[in-house]
Amino acid sequence: MKLRYVRLLLLGTTCIMALGATEQDQARNITRYARFQVGDQIAYGIVENDQVRLITGNMFGSWELTDQIYKLSEVKLLVPTEPSKVLAMIGNYQSHLDAGRTPAQPSTHPGIFIKLPSSLLPDGATL
Repeated sequence: MKLRYVRLLLLGTTCIMALGATEQDQARNITRYARFQVGDQIAYGIVENDQVRLITGNMFGSWELTDQIYKLSEVKLLVPTEPSKVLAMIGNYQSHLDAGRTPAQPSTHPGIFIKLPSSLLPDGATL
């Protein structure tokens, strides 16, 4: 797999969920997805201001909005997906390069490493 495809995969995987749509986001028609839990039910929804609207179907395929709405304060927000592994890149932040953790000149092929899925924590969880 070429590096640029890995970057796209990482970006797509990590950007599934975003919280708290702002007025500016709404003006730009940005859809905010969330994976959440209500009682024993785990579901996906679309964040609309301070609430989340349940969707049915395949989150990564064909889905539909429902009329079921929950306040964000009533749900437990979860990590966006349940991955089998988490790919991360070495030197993907300028601060890493400046801190001397990697060479001053970034590599044309940054290192990739795998983390356990347990390294992902939902919003507000304790490390």
